[in-house]
Amino acid sequence: MPCKKRLRLDIQQAIFNHRCVCYLCRTRRKKDRDSKKMIEVILNDRLGKKVRVKCNEDDSIGDLKKLVAAQTGTRPDKIRIQKWYTIYKDHITLQDYEIHDGMGLELYYN
Repeated sequence: MPCKKRLRLDIQQAIFNHRCVCYLCRTRRKKDRDSKKMIEVILNDRLGKKVRVKCNEDDSIGDLKKLVAAQTGTRPDKIRIQKWYTIYKDHITLQDYEIHDGMGLELYYN
């Protein structure tokens, strides 16, 4: 149930200008801020196999390799992920590399 302060505001203001300090509104804002966005990355190994992997934006490339390894049956240390000539490092996140939803990457086997 929303707070009384929010009920006094009209609908348009409540959507854009809600700054209530009650417990319910604070926890709701915190959940929205802390929620992780799921993205889908498409990896093509250029041998006829395309792998679609769902992961979080804040996952590292190493985590992505583990997810790909689970789908392909290949060990994660034998997988190399790159885009053109840029080889992605395991400890850097997808967000840092600006990898977004639906983006295609190249998958190579070492």
